[in-house]
Amino acid sequence: MTYTVIVAEDEELLLTNLVQKIQKADPDFLVAGTAQTGDQALALIEKLSPDLVVTDIRMPVMDGITLLTKVREQFPFTKFIITSGFSDFEYAKKAITLKVSDYLLKPVDSEELKEALSKIKQEFQIAGNDYEEVFNARTAAMTPTQIATLLKDFIVKNYSEDINLNLIADNMNYSPSYLTKIFCQVYDCTPSRYLINLRMSHAQRLLLHELEKCAATMTRDISAGFLKNTQGKVLWNSEDKTGCRDKNHSIPTACLLQYGQQNLFLFL
Repeated sequence: MTYTVIVAEDEELLLTNLVQKIQKADPDFLVAGTAQTGDQALALIEKLSPDLVVTDIRMPVMDGITLLTKVREQFPFTKFIITSGFSDFEYAKKAITLKVSDYLLKPVDSEELKEALSKIKQEFQIAGNDYEEVFNARTAAMTPTQIATLLKDFIVKNYSEDINLNLIADNMNYSPSYLTKIFCQVYDCTPSRYLINLRMSHAQRLLLHELEKCAATMTRDISAGFLKNTQGKVLWNSEDKTGCRDKNHSIPTACLLQYGQQNLFLFL
C-alpha cells in the first residue's frame, strides 16, 4: 500500500533533496506534491488529502505551525513531520502539543527520516488492521446511507483516537472523496468536521462539569466564611475587615477571579 505525502520547504535545493530522501527511505511513501509557501501547501492538502505532510517550520506567507493548525481543523486524520533549522524548544513544544509524528532538524538526516517514516507506516498498518474488521469488501456492498451511518458510529465510538479516513476508504476500495461525499449527503458535514464537532462537544461537557464543581466548592467556602487558593492562602475572610475585601464588605471580583482560575485547572 502507498501513502501520499506533501512536502513543504521554501528553499528549492532543500526541497528537492528532501523529496529524494523520502523516496529513497521508503518507496511506499509517494510524494504527491510539493510547495514552497504555507498557503501553497494548504491548497495542495485541501485538494489531495494526503496521509502525511512534511513541512518546514519557517516559510513565507504561512509558517509550518500555522499550516499545521489549519490542517488539523479540516483534516484531523493527517500525520505531520516538522523540519526546522533551529533547535528551538518553543517550536518543539508547540509541535508536540499539536501531536506531530516527529520533529527533525535540518539538514534532515536520512536515517532519522527513515526511522520516522517507519514509525508512521507501522501506525498506519496497525490502524488498517483495526479498520479492516469494520470496513471491508462486505461493508463496501452496503448502501451509501448504511456506509455513512457505519462511519458515523465508528467515529462516535473512537473520537478520542486518531482516525485515518484514507485507510478506511482504501479498505473498501473507495476514494476518500467518495466516502466524504456520501457522508456529507447524510450528515451535512464532512467526517473530519463531524469528528471535530464531537471532540469540541466533549470538551465543553468536561468544562461545564469543572465549572459546576468549582461553583459548588465556592458556595461551600463562602458559606463557611472564607475563600482560599490552592496553596491554602486565604483570599477572603468574612471576619477580616482588612483582608481581600472592598469597602462595602462584599467579596471583590479580583478574589473571585483568582479563586476560579486556580480551581479550574482546565484554564491553566
